[in-house]
Amino acid sequence: MFVDVILTTTQTIPESMWSKHSEQQRCFGIEFIDRVQLVFIIPSHKQCLHLICSGKKHHYISDFTGYVNTKVSFIQTPEKITLILQSAMKLTLVVANKHYSTWPLRAWALMTHLGIDFEEHVAPLDDLQPGVNLREPWVSLSPTRRFPLLLIDYDPTSTAAPFLIWDSLAIMEFLYETHVAVWPADARARAFARSAAAEMHSGFEAVRDVCTGALGLRVELHPAKKNDPAFQADLTRLSKLIRQGLDTFGGPFLAGPAFTAADAMYCPVAFRVQTYRIVFDDAAVNAYFERLRGLDAMRQWEQAGLVEPYRLLKYDEHARQVGTVVEDLRRSA
Repeated sequence: MFVDVILTTTQTIPESMWSKHSEQQRCFGIEFIDRVQLVFIIPSHKQCLHLICSGKKHHYISDFTGYVNTKVSFIQTPEKITLILQSAMKLTLVVANKHYSTWPLRAWALMTHLGIDFEEHVAPLDDLQPGVNLREPWVSLSPTRRFPLLLIDYDPTSTAAPFLIWDSLAIMEFLYETHVAVWPADARARAFARSAAAEMHSGFEAVRDVCTGALGLRVELHPAKKNDPAFQADLTRLSKLIRQGLDTFGGPFLAGPAFTAADAMYCPVAFRVQTYRIVFDDAAVNAYFERLRGLDAMRQWEQAGLVEPYRLLKYDEHARQVGTVVEDLRRSA
């Protein structure tokens, strides 16, 4: 069971505004407690659930047919009403080697941090076991033969093909349909968060090329790599983007007070700057990445990656080519 929306944000909305909150915008609910109005937001659909409360007497108007595979319930206390959305779907997330892979971390960190229930499967590569296929049946199910891969209501005993969502960003958007906390509630913050996520999805090639995933290593980059113009340009842009989000929406996360999909997209970068000992001139940017690394979800992923017995030798060699490996924190294979 997931508590997706809890009434905690206090706002004042005059009664004249009620009619302006329609299915063309976003569904909403208003709770009146001693004339204090609390607002919650859930994803918009053609048919939505509305909760209208007046004083101490609560009236419910609910039409939840616009939500697929979602159950709704309420918990009422004297102080507030909590809307609970419970997904009836079984989610199976397939990831790759946690020490090396970065794209699966994005989906995994988001789902783990938000408390979205899922079954995890790791489909690793391992150069220490040549000829041994550890990726089946998952790699054959993936349309791109890459991960992450999200399977909906996967039944290994069924002959029917499972419903699949691939690519981290597509998975995040799918999850948003039933878990509003995936993106910020504020429209402008949500737009910025999506822009930042899309830029990470399609950009920062120089950082990716130099700083491949290797979360258990500590590498001192060679000056030629560290001072490469394209690499430095990426770091400058990265710092500017992070600072823009923090300044505009007040932090401590990229688009406001809560961790969202935008932050999940930058989680691998938090490990990259740690691995390759990158320090930004802006202390706020360094603190942001440290904040991401301190999240429970990130610590769980890191610890799992450090004890993995698998090795991808070309990535280990890449780290030695771009710099000097000064420490290897992994458990011996």
